Amino acid sequence: MVSKKQRKKILNEVTEQLKKFGERLTFNDILAISIGGWAAYATKQPIHFITGSLAYKLATTPGGGGMLGSPSQWAGLITLAALGIATIPQHVIEELYEETLPERPEWYPDLPKALGLPRFR
Repeated sequence: MVSKKQRKKILNEVTEQLKKFGERLTFNDILAISIGGWAAYATKQPIHFITGSLAYKLATTPGGGGMLGSPSQWAGLITLAALGIATIPQHVIEELYEETLPERPEWYPDLPKALGLPRFR
């Protein structure tokens, strides 16, 4: 059993360590953590916390690739874009898919129905 004095000492030590950790955080670190959290929450996959954080760090690396940037920056940007696309809700994607399908004219034969095949749509 921990006494009140020991509990207070432990609480003070933890508080001091958290203060030191908070003082060492930079704005880029906070952004990397928040992007990772957003990626994990939006995709409902905890591993994407690491993916989002690393993608942000890659995208913000100082590069020597001239005007186009370095390959590591491109890799970070592409990964962030893929995470952004992955977080689009499924119902929105289905609605967009249905809207982009061309309408068939009335005279067009319904081959799957005529041949007794399953309809994939």
